[in-house]
Amino acid sequence: MTHPSTPLDPPRARRSDYLKRQLKVIDAYVDLVLGGDPAPTPPAIATRAGVSRASVFRYFSSLDELRNATAGRVLERFEHLFELGEPPATRDDRVSRFVASRLNFHEQLHPLALLQRRHAADSSVAAETIDLGRQLLADQLARYFRVDIEHASPARRQELVTIIAVLTSVESWDQLSRSHGRTAAQIHRAWVATILDLLPETNAPAETNPRHLTQTHREPTTRLGQ
Repeated sequence: MTHPSTPLDPPRARRSDYLKRQLKVIDAYVDLVLGGDPAPTPPAIATRAGVSRASVFRYFSSLDELRNATAGRVLERFEHLFELGEPPATRDDRVSRFVASRLNFHEQLHPLALLQRRHAADSSVAAETIDLGRQLLADQLARYFRVDIEHASPARRQELVTIIAVLTSVESWDQLSRSHGRTAAQIHRAWVATILDLLPETNAPAETNPRHLTQTHREPTTRLGQ
């Protein structure tokens, strides 16, 4: 007796193959850009992906559509570069780890980020993707430095997050490293020093258990503005 799902299997298999080949095209584009090609051509993408040139445009109607499809794939492939891990117990260690993580993130992925920014003026999708990425990174650092900023007023917390996010952005990294010739170690020292100057000092442990949010807060050892 034929199983009822049998007629659905071939279309499902074809769909799976289609998605796999589509991902190969996206990965080829990503790898070429990260490898130093700021504007991969359809022939180069096809060769890298192991498909025909016509196949590139079978999966994507234009290079803009292909470029816009890379953001989600980059999140999948390079998730480890986004992760900050559990915040260390001391403020100095938290800041140092955060800066090291952001520097590694930019050093690995800046070709894609800067390419996307060059196309943002002509692509609303690219502009929206950039804004979304910035917000995700800002939300992440707000959680990471929660113990350092939780006693500040809401306005000051938002201000601190915004300043640190801009300070450690790919645009800042690019200007410091390319325009001013700063080394990774020099950028690390500058960012760490600036963030330490911005964050209020606290001896509170960097707890991440959500139950901590319901506990009564102690008065901070140092208040902003003092």
